[in-house]
Amino acid sequence: MKIVLLGATGLTGRLLLKQLLSRGIKPVLVGRNRDKLLSLSQQYGGLDVGIADAQDFTSLSNLLNKGDLLISTVGPFCELGEVPLRVAVEKGAHYMDSTGEPAFIASVYDQYEKRLENTSTVILTACGFDYVPGQLVGAKLAQELGAEVATLNISYAQPNGGIVRLSAGTKSSLVKGLFERGTFYNNKQWREDFLGEKTHSIVAGDNKIKVISVSGSECFELPRMYPTLDNVNVYLGWFGPLGGLVSCISRLQQKLLKIPGYLKMMQALAARVQFPAINVEKITAKDEGGSLVVAEAFDSNGKLIKQCTLSGHNMYYYTGEIMAWIVSKIQRGEIKACGVVGPVRAFGLEALEQAHIDIGFSVH
Repeated sequence: MKIVLLGATGLTGRLLLKQLLSRGIKPVLVGRNRDKLLSLSQQYGGLDVGIADAQDFTSLSNLLNKGDLLISTVGPFCELGEVPLRVAVEKGAHYMDSTGEPAFIASVYDQYEKRLENTSTVILTACGFDYVPGQLVGAKLAQELGAEVATLNISYAQPNGGIVRLSAGTKSSLVKGLFERGTFYNNKQWREDFLGEKTHSIVAGDNKIKVISVSGSECFELPRMYPTLDNVNVYLGWFGPLGGLVSCISRLQQKLLKIPGYLKMMQALAARVQFPAINVEKITAKDEGGSLVVAEAFDSNGKLIKQCTLSGHNMYYYTGEIMAWIVSKIQRGEIKACGVVGPVRAFGLEALEQAHIDIGFSVH
């Protein structure tokens, strides 16, 4: 099996490459800048290189064979993600990506879930901190409590309730996401809405953290695994003490979106927003900040039954680690379910939990 790493010279690509090599996996480094690729290749002893543009179906297709694995780390995925995914599907290759963009996640399920039923390939979207850990803790509660659970709330934050330091790419995706519809799961139905339409609060130590609703892959995967669930809500709490202000802005946003022309205007402005580059070595260091994911199970009367918490180190560093683990499972053929699936269905709840423990995360 050939492992093809698209976007190898980018932030996520480099993080993933280090983790792959630590596992003895040598991918083919793929991108459009030959000089950057060759330089990166030489840093690691001369890895194989492939020159291809993420939007060029033919050049990508020429690098891939049936049964290979294409890893896409090239974003924004709503703009650049469809061609690599289509190439993998057409070639009969396995596929995984690092997206956190709700609209792209929805498109993967909408376009390919039915088509790829009963195939031998696995298609995994959103394989990083967005939104693998939430699927783990949510599935852990749903598996343990069964039909007693009506609603799962899954919240992402920092352990100390602080503001998460984000890369320029993550900030850009977040801004654009404010004006894109995502898929939510409520009252046993999937529906479309905007980020921030609901707010919630979680407690982390002595901190009460305000979180706002987002469309995560948990909204797709958990109801498919546990059809007795009525609601799956995903929340983001990266804003620290500004959480209250952000929730107020979110409520205002819901009203503004009803004004004719407002959405198109804001989408156009969001597309032009550029954030200055920051020290990526610092914000992706293992000990920079921390990660906290809280799953809460409620019964049909809204009573909290049980909580499951996942905590550990930097979310960017985690993304490289967990994606490398997923690659290793696919490479060894240790796949429990194929088609468009999440990591719990693909590899099993027990294996996914152990993977988190092995990289130093705590699940309790």
